[in-house]
Amino acid sequence: MRPGDVIGCVAVFRRVPFPATATAVTDSLTLIWPSAKIAGFIKRSPRMASNALQMVGSRTEEMLHRLREMANERVESRIAKTLLRLVDDGEPPQTGAEIGFAVSRQDIAEMAGTDLYNVSRVLRRWKRQGIVDTHRQHIVIRALPSLNKLARADH
Repeated sequence: MRPGDVIGCVAVFRRVPFPATATAVTDSLTLIWPSAKIAGFIKRSPRMASNALQMVGSRTEEMLHRLREMANERVESRIAKTLLRLVDDGEPPQTGAEIGFAVSRQDIAEMAGTDLYNVSRVLRRWKRQGIVDTHRQHIVIRALPSLNKLARADH
């Protein structure tokens, strides 16, 4: 997630427990409202209700894209897309990029819908090919054009 994103919105709107744990990877400030207050805001403000629907719709669309990826794309493509999503949103680099926070291979496996074995195998191969450089919970993308090509391999 990025700065400004709302965490757990669907769980709050449906009044169910959030099915995951949010962990900040950098120093963060979080604003928390009880779900009862949010329900009151939505009842009193058509604009807030509209924004809530937009947010839930966006999350649903993202979930459907990820589900399609897991069902139809090769594991290498999914891992490449996961790494690209983790790269900082700043100015797009031309050749390389760095994931600016600690990320484990297990984290990548969970985000890409695969297992630790596949992530380790793929990252080792990409390291030999000079596409990435990996260290303990740290990944540098050395050949961004190559990783982009791998991400689009199923299209």
